[in-house]
Amino acid sequence: GMLGLTPHDVEAALAEAESGVADEALETALLQMTGLCLHPGDRVVFTGELSRPRSDFEAMAAEAGLALGGVTKSTALVVAADPNSCSGKAAKARSYGVPIITEDAFCRLVATLHHA
Repeated sequence: GMLGLTPHDVEAALAEAESGVADEALETALLQMTGLCLHPGDRVVFTGELSRPRSDFEAMAAEAGLALGGVTKSTALVVAADPNSCSGKAAKARSYGVPIITEDAFCRLVATLHHA
């Protein structure tokens, strides 16, 4: 009530949060705001315990024409199970200013690459 929300607003927000739609919409909006995009030949790096086998993500990247390898200054982005990771790859990426994104964000970017 102090926030000016009706019970209906609260129920709708909770239902949206449970469905994951809010996270998906937020992540899509953030990707658009940052202008982050992928191009064939861009190098991507994977780090952490991903939700699916790493080979699945590597195959997706290869199919999209992306290069795989270690973190360098020319790396387009790092895909991390936890974007706040303190792994060596993530630390190196941060020192180079390389964006670190979630698996879901990577999948969205690859989908836009296929349609570009």
